[in-house]
Amino acid sequence: MTRWNPYEKVLNVHDVGNLLVKWSSTTGASIDSSPAVMKGVVYIGSNDGKVYALNAKTGAELWSFTTGGYAIPSPAVANGVVYAGSYDYNVYALNAKTGAKLWNYTDRRRCVLFAGRGEWGRLRRLRLP
Repeated sequence: MTRWNPYEKVLNVHDVGNLLVKWSSTTGASIDSSPAVMKGVVYIGSNDGKVYALNAKTGAELWSFTTGGYAIPSPAVANGVVYAGSYDYNVYALNAKTGAKLWNYTDRRRCVLFAGRGEWGRLRRLRLP
């Protein structure tokens, strides 16, 4: 099987099998979200209800913030702020360096953050059934 991407200069079908784990980090539960990576930090939400900031080179925990529910939605990072949704009906804005809560928005209709780019590059919210 051949896969070819003219922009990929690091990995290909011949060397991907030689990859090794550089680091791993454990949370208190499973992780269903995708990470956000910004300025050497990996931000991830976990089913233990926490949002984590990890050093991208070492995997060391820099900080964690406890929400009131599963932190399943993938976080988004912009302008020094981590935006993270939780199944406690909140979207949290956290200081990217310290993890301190800047603000939260509560919507009892069970809205969570969708960390993707919308038509206009905006964060959108999705309602759960």
